[in-house]
Amino acid sequence: MTDKVQSGDEVPVSVSSSDQVNLVESVSIEVYQSGGLVSCTRRLAALTTQASDPQDVTYLAIATILTAAAALEAILSEFMFLSNPSGYTKVFCKKGVRDKYKIIKNSELIDDHPEVSELWAHRIAIGHSEPENERSRRYGTRISPEGALWASETVEAFARSLWGAAMPNWFRSDTSM
Repeated sequence: MTDKVQSGDEVPVSVSSSDQVNLVESVSIEVYQSGGLVSCTRRLAALTTQASDPQDVTYLAIATILTAAAALEAILSEFMFLSNPSGYTKVFCKKGVRDKYKIIKNSELIDDHPEVSELWAHRIAIGHSEPENERSRRYGTRISPEGALWASETVEAFARSLWGAAMPNWFRSDTSM
């Protein structure tokens, strides 16, 4: 049989009394998160600019930066998954954002997208507390309404640049881009 069997299709099987048949049905479901994360980043940034309580601003700005970083990771992973399936390996998946970008574009993230590289550095500073480390002081400067908007704009600009005209319709729909 050369036709693909869809879930729920009936498949005729002829079996003699001595034959044993095992039919296995599998379903592959692809879940793309990048569009939702970009949209969430935009909403968090908007909420940050609307917050009046300084603590709320801090919490929302941190959430925006972390969500933007998660969106970056998802954008790169999904881009590789769709554009070069054979390159989407467990080794690739375990790489960080900078290494994934280098594999995809054969170029350095900091050279091509310095703002994205900075955004990733903010994520590292927030996620890895080292009180004596200078990055904890330097990268705390984006924990503000302006920083939240910057994070949102940075991840959206990166998505546009990476995908270009090949941006998937589901991504455009999820992000309104």
